[in-house]
Amino acid sequence: TNEFAVGKDFLIGNPMMAALKIKEFLEVNASVASLKVYNGTEYISIVNNAGTLVTSDGNDYKYIWPMEGFLVEQKDEGSSCALSYQENMFGATADTRSAHSRMAGVSLSASLYLEAEVEHHTSHNLLIRNRQASDAYQCGEDTRVLMDNLQTPISFYSMCEEGYALDIQQLKYKHRIQLGIYLAEKSMVTFRWEAGDEWKDWIWVDEDTGVQYPLKDRAEITVEVNGSTDERFYLKKLE
Repeated sequence: TNEFAVGKDFLIGNPMMAALKIKEFLEVNASVASLKVYNGTEYISIVNNAGTLVTSDGNDYKYIWPMEGFLVEQKDEGSSCALSYQENMFGATADTRSAHSRMAGVSLSASLYLEAEVEHHTSHNLLIRNRQASDAYQCGEDTRVLMDNLQTPISFYSMCEEGYALDIQQLKYKHRIQLGIYLAEKSMVTFRWEAGDEWKDWIWVDEDTGVQYPLKDRAEITVEVNGSTDERFYLKKLE
């Protein structure tokens, strides 16, 4: 409960001495749009997309471990967060979080995985082409980056028309996507991407230099970035 403000984001935890199954937790708690887990370097967003867990870094997170804290985003604003824990949500005998396996149920051809790195600190976001999605921001379909209390030297995200910074964005018809980056200071930043087939006719554009990088041809670039910006980089679909 937050007695001082109304919002959507709440810090909670797994109160049991057994692992909490993320998919079952989201299915039972329909008021929760998404959750975020800390992987040791950044918060990873997770949504249940028609029965498939989708994560902002593309890796396979299935459990919240005993006594582990995590963030939930409610669909509606409020000063409290009511959650249900049921017996079938708990139980795991081994760590099934894999640092390298991709999500099984997400179309790789429709996905674009993006990563930014500064001095071994990384930030990820995921873009998905989805004909069932909305180009407007949809809570539970897209996930916001929490910009109010960043404790990291870098945060990398895409922007929606409503002005939110997103680390998961699903889109239907968009032909241009603005990218944003928060930096604690001027830095050399390495950007990497892994583009599915539906992104092969897109380019990465650097407004400052005028350089364009076809997503189909290049997987990594390193550039100097003077500080936080929501204007320098964008993605564009070739006509």
